[in-house]
Amino acid sequence: MMKKRFLLFVPLLASFAGGCEQQTPKDIVLLYTTDVHCGIDTNIGYSGIASYRDQMIQEGNDVCLLDAGDYLQGAFSGVEKQGEYIVSLMNEVGYDVVTIGNHEFDYGMDVLSERLSSLNSEIACANFHYVGKKKDQFTFLKPYTIKSLGAKRIGFVGLTTPSSMVENNPACFYEDGALAYDFEAKSSEAFYQFAQKSIDDCKAAGADYVFLLTHLGSDAAASPFSSLDVVAHTNGVTAVMDGHSHLDRNWMGAANKDGAMIPICDSGYQLNEFGKVTITTKGEIQYDFISAYEGRNEKVSAKVNEVNQTLEEVASKVVAHTDIALSTVDKDTGFRLARNREIGLADLDADAYRILGETDIGLTNGGGLRANLPEGDVTYGTIRDIHPFGNFLQAIKTKGSKIRDYLEFTTRFTEKESHDDKGPIGEFGGFPCVSGLKFEIDTSVPNSVETTTKGEFLKVNGPRRVKNILVLQKGEYVPLDDQKEYTISSNNFLFAGGDGVSMFKDDPKVETKALTDYQVLISYIADHLQGKLKEQYAEPQGRITIL
Repeated sequence: MMKKRFLLFVPLLASFAGGCEQQTPKDIVLLYTTDVHCGIDTNIGYSGIASYRDQMIQEGNDVCLLDAGDYLQGAFSGVEKQGEYIVSLMNEVGYDVVTIGNHEFDYGMDVLSERLSSLNSEIACANFHYVGKKKDQFTFLKPYTIKSLGAKRIGFVGLTTPSSMVENNPACFYEDGALAYDFEAKSSEAFYQFAQKSIDDCKAAGADYVFLLTHLGSDAAASPFSSLDVVAHTNGVTAVMDGHSHLDRNWMGAANKDGAMIPICDSGYQLNEFGKVTITTKGEIQYDFISAYEGRNEKVSAKVNEVNQTLEEVASKVVAHTDIALSTVDKDTGFRLARNREIGLADLDADAYRILGETDIGLTNGGGLRANLPEGDVTYGTIRDIHPFGNFLQAIKTKGSKIRDYLEFTTRFTEKESHDDKGPIGEFGGFPCVSGLKFEIDTSVPNSVETTTKGEFLKVNGPRRVKNILVLQKGEYVPLDDQKEYTISSNNFLFAGGDGVSMFKDDPKVETKALTDYQVLISYIADHLQGKLKEQYAEPQGRITIL
């Protein structure tokens, strides 16, 4: 077991049971996972988490197990039955408190309500509210929860990223054309004030310690609603257990608005590690970061194996064959590329939309490519891992000026280099994968795109980075005409305003085939290409030039 630790000392008062009989003091241990993304048996796995929790209990500690969101989606085990298998496993593991991640919304509100209500854990999420005129399906959510552990009352305030409304299908958050769900994000200041009120309410309810259990993210892209921003504008928090950024970030100190250093952690992706907080009987708070653990819980292992066997029967069906493997990561560095560079798999996917949609242009978002395509036989499960969202093929008619705005908006973070020594840089989930288009990005031009507080496109207010846009017309690439109308095929996520792509939301739909995103890819590989991908997609086709 590998771990790192720093200590914070706080006073701890003696306690008595029933007001007369003194209890044997116990350490309080808080274990936290995040961004599991259906990694039920990857790395430490659910069985390892359960085993470590058992070990802490056997050593005489009071234990609470938490998750900071994004557990229902991410692989075939989540897609199949829309998170039902994941909920059954989390119940087997024994989570005590969870919050909601942005990808919990992927299956729609009806499914989310059913899955969350089936969880045995308490669900803390202060800033997700129903504001519609129909029935609130989430009355069981709590802004915070307080757990009595030993002599102490430990409070957990849940916060979910407001970017959920653009990182998921925005249509999920509306009813009859009106906004039905609110994330308390009318402005960054309003969000901080709401977070402070939730912290204060939790303390007023009797919490001795208040932890933020958040799915906000702590990288630059999450600002101004990041966990670091919240810490900087609040006080009264003991520490922050964060998710969303997929960072292997050990506990670090961040100054709150009073200047006090608040520990904050983001414990990785797919259970490659987990966080641990120990409140000792001597008045210390220890912060650990555990990146390897060999123990396994037999009961949870058996449940995981049962789920995997059931899924294997469906997932193992061969649906296509390819003569080359296509990856979402750089072969030399292992860093992700799909969110800041053109790659062969993205070209393939965008072509599939254009060809199956029978339109001028095909678009998809780099963040929607969630797995690699192997060489040889391709199974149903593999394709569903690549496209786990179950979006649908749609086509629209729009003006060239909107296409120009779309490209400017979705490449506004792109940098000349794809990565530094720490990992990818300039990433955006909506990075354009294009077919029937070519263009250049001049990274020396500063970003001049203006967005709403929710991250939706408003306008371009300055020089443009995207230049020399060409459209494939009758076999030749010609300059984009701002006034001309073009047909575009993509997924319903993008056309509903996903990733903040608001410019196409009101454009007229064009009739096309009724296919899901994974059916589009299967049909294109198997029927149109007959598995012969090597010649066309072994390397990016030069559709996006970065200067």
